[in-house]
Amino acid sequence: MTGWLQLAGAVGLVLGWVMPWVGLAAAGGLSLQMLAGIGVRISICDPWHRCLPAAFYFVLNALLAWMYAANSDFS
Repeated sequence: MTGWLQLAGAVGLVLGWVMPWVGLAAAGGLSLQMLAGIGVRISICDPWHRCLPAAFYFVLNALLAWMYAANSDFS
């Protein structure tokens, strides 16, 4: 299920160029998924360097969500 959600998020990010609200939802969903991934890594006591990819993608998607929200009026 995680893979399908990530693919749907990727498609949503591409569609965000045409429909910003879809991009905002996709970037927000992907950032929440990466935040959950960080939480899982911490809960299973992985070393910090194994958390870095999820942390990077969390920050990247949160930035994209912020940019979609800031640059569109959704009217």
